Amino acid sequence: MDKADPQLHFLTPGLTQEASVDPKNSEGEEFLTAFLQNYNLGYSKAYLYLLLSSLSDSLTSVSILSRVDGTSQKVTVGPGQSVMVNITAKAEMVGSNTFKRAVVVHSDRTISVQAINAKPSTADVTQLWPVRALGTEYFVLTPASASSQNLKEFAVVAGAAGASVSIQLKGSVTFQGKSYSAGNVLSVTLDPYQVAQVQSTANLSGSKVTASSPVAVLSGHSCAQKNTNCNHVVEQLLPTSAWGTRYVVPPLSLQTRQDLVYVVASQATKLTYNLGGTTGSRGLQAGDVTELEIQQFWPLYLSADVGIQVLLFGTGTTKDGETYDPHLVLIPDVAAYCPAYVVKGVPNCKCTALVVAPTKAAGELTIDGQRLGAKLTWAAVPGSEFSYAEVDLGTTDSIHVAEAATNFGLLTFGLDQDVSFGTAAACGRTVLTQEEASCKGKQCGPKQLCKVLDGQARCVAASVATCRAQGDPHYTTFDGRRYDMMGTCLYSMAELCSDDQTLPAFSVETKNEHRGSRRVSYVGLVTVRAYSHAVSLARGEVGFARIDSQRSHLPASLAEGRLRVYQSGTRAVVELDFGLVVTYDWDAQLALSLPAHFQGQVCGLCGNYNGDPTDDFLTPDWEQAPDAVEFASSWKLDDEDYLCEDGCQNNCPSCTPDQAQHYEGSRLCGMLTQPDGPFAVCRDALDPQPFLKECVYDLCVAHGDRASLCRALSAYAQACLEFGISVGNWRLPASCPLSCPANSRYELCGPACPASCNPPAAPSNCSARPCVEGCVCLPGFVASGGACVAASSCGCNFEGRPLAPGQEVWADEYCRRRCTCDAATKQMRCSDTQGCPAGERCRVQNGLLGCYPDRFGSCQASGDPHYVTFDGRRFDFMGTCTYLLAGSCGQAAGLPAFRVLVENEHRGSQRVSYTRALRVEARGVKVAVRREYPGRVLVDGILQYLPFQAADGQVQVFRKGQDAVVRTDFGLTVTYNWDAHVTAKVPSSYAGALCGLCGNFNGDPADDLALRGGGQAANALAFGKSWQAETRPGCGAAEPGDCPKLDTLVAQQLQSKKECGILADPSGPFRECHHTLDPQGAVRDCVYDRCLLPGQSGPLCDALASYAAACQAAGAAVHPWRSEELCREYRE
Repeated sequence: MDKADPQLHFLTPGLTQEASVDPKNSEGEEFLTAFLQNYNLGYSKAYLYLLLSSLSDSLTSVSILSRVDGTSQKVTVGPGQSVMVNITAKAEMVGSNTFKRAVVVHSDRTISVQAINAKPSTADVTQLWPVRALGTEYFVLTPASASSQNLKEFAVVAGAAGASVSIQLKGSVTFQGKSYSAGNVLSVTLDPYQVAQVQSTANLSGSKVTASSPVAVLSGHSCAQKNTNCNHVVEQLLPTSAWGTRYVVPPLSLQTRQDLVYVVASQATKLTYNLGGTTGSRGLQAGDVTELEIQQFWPLYLSADVGIQVLLFGTGTTKDGETYDPHLVLIPDVAAYCPAYVVKGVPNCKCTALVVAPTKAAGELTIDGQRLGAKLTWAAVPGSEFSYAEVDLGTTDSIHVAEAATNFGLLTFGLDQDVSFGTAAACGRTVLTQEEASCKGKQCGPKQLCKVLDGQARCVAASVATCRAQGDPHYTTFDGRRYDMMGTCLYSMAELCSDDQTLPAFSVETKNEHRGSRRVSYVGLVTVRAYSHAVSLARGEVGFARIDSQRSHLPASLAEGRLRVYQSGTRAVVELDFGLVVTYDWDAQLALSLPAHFQGQVCGLCGNYNGDPTDDFLTPDWEQAPDAVEFASSWKLDDEDYLCEDGCQNNCPSCTPDQAQHYEGSRLCGMLTQPDGPFAVCRDALDPQPFLKECVYDLCVAHGDRASLCRALSAYAQACLEFGISVGNWRLPASCPLSCPANSRYELCGPACPASCNPPAAPSNCSARPCVEGCVCLPGFVASGGACVAASSCGCNFEGRPLAPGQEVWADEYCRRRCTCDAATKQMRCSDTQGCPAGERCRVQNGLLGCYPDRFGSCQASGDPHYVTFDGRRFDFMGTCTYLLAGSCGQAAGLPAFRVLVENEHRGSQRVSYTRALRVEARGVKVAVRREYPGRVLVDGILQYLPFQAADGQVQVFRKGQDAVVRTDFGLTVTYNWDAHVTAKVPSSYAGALCGLCGNFNGDPADDLALRGGGQAANALAFGKSWQAETRPGCGAAEPGDCPKLDTLVAQQLQSKKECGILADPSGPFRECHHTLDPQGAVRDCVYDRCLLPGQSGPLCDALASYAAACQAAGAAVHPWRSEELCREYRE
């Protein structure tokens, strides 16, 4: 056979499918299968699928686990619908051996499953039987082939219990490198879900398979050839206990030669047959296989005194210039006939049904409610009470319902150039839903099916794949490849990389960031671009999205409903009408799903989605990157962040065996695999082992940090939820409480879409979606901006987005038209402006459009403590009370008021003091960052975990590196490292309008020591005392300690270029910052601190870290300066 043609003629979507529906049966099903070798080794990658059809009157949730790589998928199938799911190409078994490549299907309701194994010009469809129909005794059938090069083959698939398997061979085989002759017994012990594939060039038909536990057996040929080219054929067999005694095999009218019928016996059998009126009989023994020929217009009727197995081998034919290759069909016995079937056609493929019915009832057959029995050409089956007819079902993928007043049989065949395939029917009855009726005649493309959405028939994806970035971060591509990448740049996660004009353009971008340790990174910003809109989700901005560079409450509906953004539980969801779904938990967990018709059409960190994980490191130059760092670097985007890093720079974290053993404990990551734990219900559907490894790794990196454990457990819980499985309450035993806002309560299984101020923007099918974990607003309240507000207090809707009362937005991109939600009328009021004020310009900054100052001023307090004002004046002040560091003093109207206060303390020495607490007051919110609560903050007196936001997002608190960052919507940014270093950054609009220890920000350092009551202070001590804001017992202020030899010590350090002198070393790690920030003052402060606190390493490291932070804040690069000998890196 010539297999050079790379065009895959086999059209996989919408395969011929007979599905049955019994509305009274709502029990779930389990299926086992494996994919046998298709044609020769190395010919082509296999395209493997499962076609799932719901047999229930309700939504069916189905999970598919591929044992070869541990990947799981979850799909939902509507009543009477079919969904196709892609299986990794690695599931194909090559060789005569044992494999861990079983595919396990679980559903919560009854379904029908077909397996599809396709390569160019060689493909087959296999009807699968549920686990409850499996048995322990089988006889295999491997059809004859004109080519001796290809292999006869069968496979035995063990279930959850494993199995000891004994095979009495009818032909010689080589298995696991050992030769077995005909008549030998091949014994193999299979672990749970392990597969044995047996191959040979010899005929294996009649070989007996006996197992200690129920197994699935699939039998056929790698590429069987008879009249035409060869084709892969395989059928799942029924155990001998399910064999029948009467069979009708009708012929296809297009076959002008002979097809073959194989009859297999399991015991001494008397077989009688009637072939087109010619009768005969044969005696068979156990393992015998007899062959009968049928041809056009010659039906075959078989009867036996005991059960037999019957298979039809279509030998291939040519008609009207088209060649149809061989196929193999397991024929149902007469006792298995049913009164109704559901048949799903194949687009662009000729679909033919062969109907076998009692002659007296043949005229009553209906298809889609129309009586066709009398219009069909019926032919009697000699020797029986049956007649048969051929029904042309066309070339569309419409769903058809065939019914009759009595039981009848149904076979369907799909015929396309160079391939053909056929299946027997699964019994049952269904009624076309309104959706099916509306979809009738709707033509959909490959890997799509028709659904009625918003009253219209639309083509949607038949299956989806999911890509993830979670933790610090661990990536999983669409095809299931896992890798770790610690870069902190802007990356393309997924984008359309195809010239296919029928696919909509889109991109998903992520920006990563360090948190605490520079050796790991986390997803901090996600941007989805589609339909001329950009939707960004930023860490900490819970309940909000940045839509076209403006902050918006959720939910929002854009592009006439084709793009929706909403909150579901703890996650934000961006949903596109073409099937892209992006979720982000506003912290560290990102997932994006794409439908099957994007396979091979995308690129980025999520891979190319072609079913093969081995080639996922494809770069934009269409080359394979050697490792994850180079792969990620190739998909880096330019966002003018010149300080971002590609990875952990050969300093990547790792776990010791002792650490791994500790974190695998049942109270930590091991909770994921506990047989009786909260996640046990999900283990069969989604392998927890990869999540366990990632959890252990994260805890090693974070030194057991509880937040890292909570993230890891939440990642698995969310993945289970995507499979429709709600896990138990894991937060309580894991000590991972979920903080809920006022007027809400925590629910482990709450509504997928919360009540909101903009109900039309929510998805239309929310009520049918699986429940989610999260905070649910109390009755009378709705979710808005991460809080629960009274439904009566909702504001306006503006271009599909909800706005709070009083909220303002720009109506253009030039900041010249401003719209406000009128609190009284709840209507939008818009007016033209004069543009941005002097000293500001309209631009996007930190992802948001607005008027921003052209420059900023920075002030800092560091060490014991040394102050540098906004205008650059340095002074030392050792007070231990609470002081106003910086605040608005009311000189400029229209500027939001704020105060930044610092509280100092002595530590060991009474000669110096350090900052012990910071408090920021802005927008009616008080945020306190105190040394005794590392990693957390007090918001209006309540201790909160980070990130956190208040005042409708106008005040945000998050962690960046070692610092807590408090950022306001008007440009104030304050940081504190929970130890001794504070910075305050203000926009130029506050120039001359400030007061406090940081000065007045008027550009003149000479007048920075202004007293509270007016005039200039004589010295720093008097200046500091005047800005005391609060007192406490024992606090006070004194003259700074004296260091008599300070100038000499500074000169020595500068000359040595060591310790403090490293700051000013022209070739040192801070060299690129010298032109931005003069290091001389930092060197002097460093030497001064060491002089007053001799023998302590803390002052030196604090001084170096403070200068490094100031440099980076100013946009200057800092090279690695920590080492094992100098200020070892701080670890959480």
